[in-house]
Amino acid sequence: MIALIGIDGPYVLLGRLAVLDIADGLDCGGHGMIHVVVTMLAVAADAIQIAEGIEVFHELRHAIVGVEICRIRLLHALTMGVDHVLRTVDDLHARKLLDGELLRFLVRHVPEGIAFFAEVFKLDKKMLDESKVTTEPESAMYSFGEKGALLPEGAIRSFDKVAAYFDKKAYANLKSDASLEKKAIDWVASLELNDDKKAGFAVTAIYNHLRKVRDWHNEHPYTTIPGGINPLTGKPLSKLDREMIADSAMPKEVHERLMKDLRRVLTEEQIEQILDKYTVGKVAFTLKGYQAIVPNMTEEETAFVLEQLKLAREQAIDYKNMKQISAIFEIYKTKCEQYFNEHGRNWRQMFKDYVNKRNAEKKAQGKK
Repeated sequence: MIALIGIDGPYVLLGRLAVLDIADGLDCGGHGMIHVVVTMLAVAADAIQIAEGIEVFHELRHAIVGVEICRIRLLHALTMGVDHVLRTVDDLHARKLLDGELLRFLVRHVPEGIAFFAEVFKLDKKMLDESKVTTEPESAMYSFGEKGALLPEGAIRSFDKVAAYFDKKAYANLKSDASLEKKAIDWVASLELNDDKKAGFAVTAIYNHLRKVRDWHNEHPYTTIPGGINPLTGKPLSKLDREMIADSAMPKEVHERLMKDLRRVLTEEQIEQILDKYTVGKVAFTLKGYQAIVPNMTEEETAFVLEQLKLAREQAIDYKNMKQISAIFEIYKTKCEQYFNEHGRNWRQMFKDYVNKRNAEKKAQGKK
């Protein structure tokens, strides 16, 4: 294959792969150091001829012509061909190159150029001579051991750590994006959809929503809300209170877009499963708790409680962390407890009886 290489005096070097080498080395996969010189090719005096010819292209600092065959080799016949081509470039062509005319000419005549170079670089496989080629194992390049065992203490051992030093905020966002994408993929995968297109659409909808919720939360910290009192309790607003106020101001279109997109490709039952993923199954868990506390819950009571918990679930998906999600559920749990009190039940007494019962059961188990 024809490759770009670098010229350094009489030596022909694989060129300008320093960036990849840095990444490879930092990840303990290669040198562990920055080596601009990667591999040296054995070419005698022909390299000097190539270097002289290349002077015509001095404006293109690192433009080199070379051929890599069997990893490291530059054939004598090829160097002759390159030398011949370069020596046909006179001063007029050089000036045209500097003016950009030659470059435009080559772009316009790419097909002819390919045919031309294919003819010039035609190789006779019978002339291949590998007797002087030395092949070493890849591990020979690992200056600090295959896993970086010989790196000095405190050395940066991964590309991720390098990136973190340059822009910690951007790096944190990239890691967060990857985490949200994985979360969206896993949630949709749990539905076991048979349609990849629908699954992809659902993943994108969830991922976009998670990102917007995160970004709004991060861009509107609790400090944007002035301190004050909770009008229901008269107590000073807590940090969580102020976070909730700030996050509740997120445009409603964000939530509406998610639900609209999910309904395009999922059934209502599947949507409920996704919402349960957002809220870690709090609907079922909380309902089970009420059924344990309230003796002989009626179907009507169960239906009301379930309705309230589902409302809490859908509202809670627009909040970033579990403390906020739990706070949203508390709002609707209070409504459920008020409902019990208004329909012949005494919530406080029921809860007290439940706690006493549980304590008695634990005490009895302890005696065993």
